[in-house]
Amino acid sequence: MTIIELLIASAILLMVLAVSYTFYSYAARSSAGASMQSDMQQNVRLAKALIENEIKIASYVKVGAPADPENYHKIYLENDKIMIRHQGETEEDLLRDLSDNIAMNQSFTVCGDSFIEIMVAAGDGENNYDITSQILILTRNIDNADGDSDTEIYYSD
Repeated sequence: MTIIELLIASAILLMVLAVSYTFYSYAARSSAGASMQSDMQQNVRLAKALIENEIKIASYVKVGAPADPENYHKIYLENDKIMIRHQGETEEDLLRDLSDNIAMNQSFTVCGDSFIEIMVAAGDGENNYDITSQILILTRNIDNADGDSDTEIYYSD
C-alpha cells in the first residue's frame, strides 16, 4: 500500500466518522428532548389527577379566596410550582421534586352549579403542554358564580 492510498483511506474513514458522529449527536438530542416532553406530560397528568382526587368529594369548594381562608384546604401556585396546604398544616409542593425544572401553571373555572374546569400546564422554555378537564363536584356545593375563574381553589372535606 502506498502513502497516497493510505491518505485516501484515512480521508474516507474521517468522513464516515464525521457523518456517524453527526447522526449520533442528532439522535441523542432528539432522545433527550422526547424524554423531557414525556416527563412534562406525565407531570401535568399527575397534577391534574391529584387535584381532581382532592376536590371532587369536597363538601365545599370556592374558586379564589373565601372570607376566612385559613379554615380550608388550598391548592395554589407559588414560584411556578403547584402547592397544596391542608387545613392547619404546612404547605408542600403537590408534585414534590418531580417538577423541579418545569414551570407549572393552573387555573380553575366554575362551570354551572356542579362542575369545576381545571387547566394544568407546564413548560420548560422549549416545550409546553397543557390539559383541561371538568370535574364533577359530587356535593354540588360550589361557592361561586358560573364563569368565576382563578389560579387557586379552597375546599373542605
